[in-house]
Amino acid sequence: MQYKNANSKKILLAIILYLFWVGYFTVNNYIEEKNRIYKEIDTKLISGAKILPLLLSSNFHKKEMNKDTVSKEEDWRNIILISKVADVMGLKYIYSLILKDGKIYFSSSSGTAEERKTHHNLATYFTHYDDVPPEVKMAFDTGKIQFAEYSDKWGDFRSVFIPMLTKGKVTYLVAADIETSYVKSLLKDSLFKSLMNSLWFVMFLVPFIIFYFRELWYSKKALESKVEKRTKELNKTNEKLKKLASTDPLTELFNRRHFESLTEPFLELAKRNDTEIAIIVIDIDNFKKINDTYGHKVGDDVIVDLATILKRGSRQSDIVCRWGGEEFIILLANTNGKSVLTIAEKIRKKVENLVRTLEDGNELKFTISCGVALVNKESNTSIHNVIDRADRALYKAKNSGKNKVVEST
Repeated sequence: MQYKNANSKKILLAIILYLFWVGYFTVNNYIEEKNRIYKEIDTKLISGAKILPLLLSSNFHKKEMNKDTVSKEEDWRNIILISKVADVMGLKYIYSLILKDGKIYFSSSSGTAEERKTHHNLATYFTHYDDVPPEVKMAFDTGKIQFAEYSDKWGDFRSVFIPMLTKGKVTYLVAADIETSYVKSLLKDSLFKSLMNSLWFVMFLVPFIIFYFRELWYSKKALESKVEKRTKELNKTNEKLKKLASTDPLTELFNRRHFESLTEPFLELAKRNDTEIAIIVIDIDNFKKINDTYGHKVGDDVIVDLATILKRGSRQSDIVCRWGGEEFIILLANTNGKSVLTIAEKIRKKVENLVRTLEDGNELKFTISCGVALVNKESNTSIHNVIDRADRALYKAKNSGKNKVVEST
């Protein structure tokens, strides 16, 4: 009897400890998933807000803003364009705010299909934002990015407010909203999955602990097998999610898929305004020889070196992308042929002058070739055609000695 009581106490202790572990696992798993969800949402909000200045005319916020600064026709064109981008990015609203005489006004905004149709609650230029959340004023006061969850007459949102500064030292905010119902649905699904996983563990193991103590070892093996299977499934899912992510893991630049999703609005903007956009296609010269001679690790280091130069050598408004392998693309808005060739040439020279010291003490230098193509409002073409033109110019640079910048004719 004493032996049975001792075993009963051990089983009871095992059950208590096991349930404690399940509870801890559930809470910890939910917290990690919640943090992941918010990180992805906030990244999407920041991307949506930061793209807004590129959709407006280059001097839009440089002007003295008052109720007559922007015409109704220009404001309506901005609403249509920004709304398209908001829809593509899965955001409820993208907009900008200005501070005038102590009051907050919309300077640009997207609108839902219903708002654009009826004009009810449509935030047009110089609409007064009367029930503004306190984070908006905080962003204006501190000059720092602010996140907020709040309700106003347009709905319930999680939002980001990012201060931007014009050359005239005038601050305005770019912002993006996503509905909190969407956030809550993701969190609810995550919590449900965590609870179901935990319940499955409890239902599967508790009966074995209570009634089949002698089989505990075998049930543990079965559990480990199932956990291993589940882990493999999760790893496969994570790999798919990584492929769908917007950035290249090696260089942290935009990947090809995300780049292509952002380019068409820029082409439409160039056609609408009297501006040009340009594509620079960049390829590392003799990259295969570098890989074959020094190994893939050095090859990766060379790719990262080039990516760093492209980040530092491009403007804040440019979109830099790793197109694939050793090939990169830069999209430049509000530019012209002379300035884009200057930028490309500066990048080429920086790469040419870069010296990488290898582990064995030897030095490695490499060069790049660049193809440049421009498009303006008179061009009736797609962004893929512009890239093809830049690619052909790159081909000419390669065939004429490499380490050159060639403009498409």
